[in-house]
Amino acid sequence: YDKILDGGFYNMKQFWIKLLENRNDYFRCILGAYLFMILVGLLTSTPHDIFLALTPASILTLGVFFVAGSVLILFTQKIPFLSIFKVNILLLNIVLLVSIYKSMSFFLSLGLLLLTLVLYIGSFLRKEKLSFSYLLVILFTTPRLLTLASSNFQDTALEFHAFNLADTRFNIIIWPVIFAGLLSGATLLLIHNSPLKQYLERYKKLLTYGVFSIVALYIVYLSVVFVYKVKTFDGSTFDIGLFSQMFHRMSTDLTAITTLERDRVLSHFAVHISPIFYLMLPFYKLFPHVETLEVLQIWVVFSAVIPLRLLLSKLNLSKLANILTILWFVLLPVLTTAGGYHLHENCFLVPLIFWVFYFIVNEKKWGILISTILLLLVKEDAFIYVFSIGIFFLTQKRFNLTTKTKKWLIITEFLLPLLYFTLAMYLLSAFGEGGMVSRFDAFLLKDENGVLTVFKNLILHPSFAISHLFMAKKLGYLFLMLAPMCFLPLLQRNWSTYFLAIPLVVINLLPDWPYQYDIGFQYSYGSGALLFIMALLALEDLKEHKLIKEKMVISVIFVGIIFSGTFLHRLTHAWSSNITYYQQNKDKYDAIRYGLEILPEDASIVAEGGYTPALRKHQALYDIFYHNQRKADPSIDYIVIPREQKGKNDVYDSVIASYETLGYKESKYATKELFILEKPE
Repeated sequence: YDKILDGGFYNMKQFWIKLLENRNDYFRCILGAYLFMILVGLLTSTPHDIFLALTPASILTLGVFFVAGSVLILFTQKIPFLSIFKVNILLLNIVLLVSIYKSMSFFLSLGLLLLTLVLYIGSFLRKEKLSFSYLLVILFTTPRLLTLASSNFQDTALEFHAFNLADTRFNIIIWPVIFAGLLSGATLLLIHNSPLKQYLERYKKLLTYGVFSIVALYIVYLSVVFVYKVKTFDGSTFDIGLFSQMFHRMSTDLTAITTLERDRVLSHFAVHISPIFYLMLPFYKLFPHVETLEVLQIWVVFSAVIPLRLLLSKLNLSKLANILTILWFVLLPVLTTAGGYHLHENCFLVPLIFWVFYFIVNEKKWGILISTILLLLVKEDAFIYVFSIGIFFLTQKRFNLTTKTKKWLIITEFLLPLLYFTLAMYLLSAFGEGGMVSRFDAFLLKDENGVLTVFKNLILHPSFAISHLFMAKKLGYLFLMLAPMCFLPLLQRNWSTYFLAIPLVVINLLPDWPYQYDIGFQYSYGSGALLFIMALLALEDLKEHKLIKEKMVISVIFVGIIFSGTFLHRLTHAWSSNITYYQQNKDKYDAIRYGLEILPEDASIVAEGGYTPALRKHQALYDIFYHNQRKADPSIDYIVIPREQKGKNDVYDSVIASYETLGYKESKYATKELFILEKPE
């Protein structure tokens, strides 16, 4: 019996040893089976069922996967010369070819064609023999793309792929693109035909002072702009209104209670678990103003310059390149535009991602742990940023990490975020509003729910998922994110670097919530930081493998600065108009602020969204657009709207009329700027 038992243990041990030794081959076989499953689905289903509809997975689909996987594993063992890698390349090219021809949408086909181009560039940089096969796909599918280009983009049969060009930023960005292209061309000629680089090298110290002076001036300028946005009531309930009310409450009893977020008394942590906000509380306690919160966000975002500067010292780029990279980073449009809708916890993602990256590169055990914990405390979905960084470092070969550090990363970048996310989702489900899985409703069948179900459907319906990635507006979003980085994040010789793009796909591209793929909202902070790291890694790799020389590195950075600066100016130049508005109408805005501040602090108020930040001290404060389904609430003491909107705004007029029927009269606190109704005594 003991011999049988020992033999069983021995066989089991040998099985696991063999499995680990051949894990790469088994993984490739699974990948090949998955590609074959996709191909069968493409060939046996209609374009609508493939790309536009989410249907239950068929037994045929699952059967194909398991049969193909078994066959591939068997053949690789029996026929040693069979290269599963080459089989997978062949399958991938066929899948891309069929997908493009099956697509009914020009932009879906364009996205797939661009994906093929990215795959070609990567395989070409790795000097793979079959890289030419991607070019063949591009060649054979271009006629299909040209055919789709003449189709009706607004055809309702395209469903979520239908779009109107007038609803995009195309018209406002096309001229900056042309201007930046011409200026970049002139700059490249100047760098390559003049001693400009030598001059910059010679006066490197002066250049450093100049760059950091520009950075400081820009941060001050942006701070001033947002201060005047507050002064001119250029805000709304979502999100600066609810966060200003939350911070006032935190400053009094440390609770994150707000009535604005869900139109009732509720902790913000019932919606998002974001204890990172407490790091801002001491500053707000010292300067209890809405302007403090706006300025803090700017300083938090651009404090990433510090870990970026430290990280650059670990990359094999020249000192001149490092100096210019700081300016490039600060001018990235996304770092400014993502704060366009005022304060949000996501602003912490930018510096913390760089700190985590820096500490891992330096193998600082406690630095990794502390920065990772802080990153997780930003929001419940921050685990995806930690996970992507962790999987990158465990698969990459650029940084030589010790075995001890890798084991530490398994704990801090995998187990810790997984446990934290599980706990956060449990707390939100049990005591809060639940996780925001609704933004992935497109990937849930009827009566389905939950994150795991979304993940299952993404795996079983890859063509449908890809279809959601390559919608017209999402391609436009990718252009605005990648063009200022010279599309470097796509030019990766090492495939492991693409793991850093996981948050871009999951947070920004998969959901149908339009603000998540809009560069003007906070959801792009984390993805923007990771994409910039990918750009730096690509630039370093191209230089290290002598694919480009130092002069070209400097040229690329200059092009990045030009495109970033041009886009940034086009997207934000109107922001400074608030300064002029305030100076021209100072008495009006000061009178509005005074009129709002003299309302009794214990009163319950329904107000216009732009006024909620100024009314943050009221514990019972509601937005007129969302409160009580725009019906009269007899518990409310005051209703406040701009007087100039009375009689001109259907929503306001309807709400005002409903309160007047309850006997509400114009208040003694009303002014020529503010129309205020007061509850009858």
